[in-house]
Amino acid sequence: MDGYEKLSWFMGTKPGLAILRRFSALGMSNLLYMQAQLVYLELEWAAMVKKDIESGRNVRHSVHDMIITGDRMWRKVLEIRELVKQYNDAALQQYQIYKLESANEKDFRTLRDFLTSPLLEGVDNFFHGGEAKPWDEENTEDMMALSSRHEEKDIITRWVSGTLIHWLHIHILRRFNDNQRPLDEESGLYEYSDGKLLATAEILNAVVSSLLPILSIVVLYNVHNPAAKLGTTVCLTTLFSLTLVIILKCRRVEVFAATAA
Repeated sequence: MDGYEKLSWFMGTKPGLAILRRFSALGMSNLLYMQAQLVYLELEWAAMVKKDIESGRNVRHSVHDMIITGDRMWRKVLEIRELVKQYNDAALQQYQIYKLESANEKDFRTLRDFLTSPLLEGVDNFFHGGEAKPWDEENTEDMMALSSRHEEKDIITRWVSGTLIHWLHIHILRRFNDNQRPLDEESGLYEYSDGKLLATAEILNAVVSSLLPILSIVVLYNVHNPAAKLGTTVCLTTLFSLTLVIILKCRRVEVFAATAA
């Protein structure tokens, strides 16, 4: 398996690695050009209506008359209808494209590592000329992920599945996992179980959630001045709320309930 077949397998079987360009600028250009066309069609239609009124024919009052006479106003109606449909379809497609999550930086780096691996040189060589450009680093902000491993995940989970596992693989795991086969023999990329990473993140979340109240108790125990204790309580409550929102990604109602308790 090589060429686009291999790339399709790599991107399609691994969540988060189905990364493509949005072509946002081209999509907007397409919409702007169609919008400009519709502006001119609108002006042409207004001129035709004015001419129809001045002539006293009032052909526009009857679709039947416009159709059977083959009137140019009906042809213009059909032209406008087709372009409006194309414009609306393109606008809705662009809206859906923008709703797709941006590619995760580490997933994008993994895909680029696969595409640019020295081990692949002379083996597949399935990119020629501009075909490799969609995944250039300069297009990072224009990349979208069709599926994501990081959607709705908190900071700790993303840190464990990204930064931590990358560091552990380079400095520890790769040295002791001699029997573990890489995800792809030619590129030398390794894969670790999402289930184990998620379990590790859940443990860290539990540790953080347990330590914060304990830390608050210890700090307040050592503060004896009433005013200082009140100020410390406010600061610790704020820290607790921020931790729930930013790190653990709790919902607002859960944050309110936790801080109120």
